Amino acid sequence: MLSDTLFFSRMAKYLAVFSLLVLATGCTVSPTLAVAVDAISTERAADGARYQLKPVVDGVDDADLHYLEYAEHIHTALQSVGLRRAESAAEAAIEIEVNYGAGSDQRLVVVPGLRSSPFRTHRYCGHRDPGGRCRLWQTRRLHDPWDVFDRRHRDHVRVVPYYRLFLTLEAFPSGSDSGRSAIWIARAKMASGRSDLRAAMPALVAAVSDYIGKDTEREVLVVLPRSQ
Repeated sequence: MLSDTLFFSRMAKYLAVFSLLVLATGCTVSPTLAVAVDAISTERAADGARYQLKPVVDGVDDADLHYLEYAEHIHTALQSVGLRRAESAAEAAIEIEVNYGAGSDQRLVVVPGLRSSPFRTHRYCGHRDPGGRCRLWQTRRLHDPWDVFDRRHRDHVRVVPYYRLFLTLEAFPSGSDSGRSAIWIARAKMASGRSDLRAAMPALVAAVSDYIGKDTEREVLVVLPRSQ
């Protein structure tokens, strides 16, 4: 039937738009997180080398509670690749600067119009019995006024806010002067609908952990399971 075909066609359009809206707002039905990682190294991290962490975030020092929480994740990652935590600056071979943050941004999302035809169908009764009950239902096409069709056909643009969350680990030889060069650097970043670094930091650290002291040669995408 023509009416059935139109119905399923419209449902397909609505489902397609719904999927776009879900993606645009940062929601997903997939239990995964995508983190972009970029690492570069002038020399491989020496197994067993001792290190110290140093926060380089504005307004953050070694006593900041959020930093201390993030540092525990970072220590676990560094030790998983053979590095050892130094008890003092004197015994540290490398100093690792820790930088992190959440910057706000936005993107434009185009939602296509739901109607592609200026016509709509109308079901009406073609014949009624003496008791007033319809004995013959019929369908006809009606032409929508142009302004109505144009409003439904036109694409809609939405501004969707989101956050760029990032973590950077940069290693330097301990005791070097201000002109020192980095031994290696590893960066991780992700987009999120929330600015919650406490929730995102485990994923950022997990994504970067396999690339500490290595060279990715390009930005790589790491897909992680989403914690519940």
